Amino acid sequence: MSFQKATKKRSKLKITLNGPAGAGKTYGALVIARELGSVKTALIDSEHGRASLYADKFRFDSSELEEFSLDTYIKEIRSAAAGGYDTLVIDSLSHAWSGRGGALEEVDKRGGSNKFSNGWKAVTPKQNELIDTIRAYPGHVICTMRKKMDYVMEQDDRGRAVPKKVGLAPVQRDGVEYELDFIFDIDIDGTIRVSKTTYDGLANAVLARAELPKAIERIRAWLDDGTPGPEKPMPQPAEVVKFEKGGTASGDKPTDWSPDGAPDSPVTKLEVRFAEAQSKADLDALVAEVRKLPKASQEELRAAFGAARARISNGGAP
Repeated sequence: MSFQKATKKRSKLKITLNGPAGAGKTYGALVIARELGSVKTALIDSEHGRASLYADKFRFDSSELEEFSLDTYIKEIRSAAAGGYDTLVIDSLSHAWSGRGGALEEVDKRGGSNKFSNGWKAVTPKQNELIDTIRAYPGHVICTMRKKMDYVMEQDDRGRAVPKKVGLAPVQRDGVEYELDFIFDIDIDGTIRVSKTTYDGLANAVLARAELPKAIERIRAWLDDGTPGPEKPMPQPAEVVKFEKGGTASGDKPTDWSPDGAPDSPVTKLEVRFAEAQSKADLDALVAEVRKLPKASQEELRAAFGAARARISNGGAP
């Protein structure tokens, strides 16, 4: 019999803090690490050393990245695990997506008849490996992600319409934040909204900045309540296989990649369709679909639209 009575096991925190620039994500991440009782904290810094501004308030070791490829992030996470750091801060995970050398740039570098499709077939397994490596980290992991900004009109206490700055979706692959157990969204005014939690005591909570330490104290007690869980090994690096046109790869791997290799997000699907568009009519139909998406997604598709329009205007030449 393979089933047995389920018991609550101790676990490690896997959380993301999402917010616009200036909302206090880095500081908040370090507060969380401190309140978790971290003895040894590592911080992957893609923000040009910004975390060092808080070195007089928190104790941590940092690694400042100069490029933001998925392989670099994976290597740094493994290095932190090997170094015995009980808490890892990744500040920020957004650069692994849209930074120099990140996933989007890697996709854009791919050649072939359809660089977007070819690119995602190579990048998607590496993106998945990054998330698997985060989840398998043997200690706590605190990620930050940037949010793009927009303005909405709201009424003030006098009934006048005034603009309010708000954050949109995080800058990362669609839905990646849901791979983690907790999502804290930080507004520019410091208000923290708990939009996902595996701890019922904070479901849909709205916190002031000063309430964050107490909330983490409660989460820590909940995480520590239970029997010791089994140690899980870090995932092994994914095998990277290069295919030559019309041939087979080393190890005689098959060359018939599945078209399902690309992520299922609406943005990615539309990027592929822009790359395959053959006429102005195709572009017009795609633009109509893009206009139904959130503004953040529309901005992500601007480059794909521009490239497709230039290609079609040049008679199909790149």
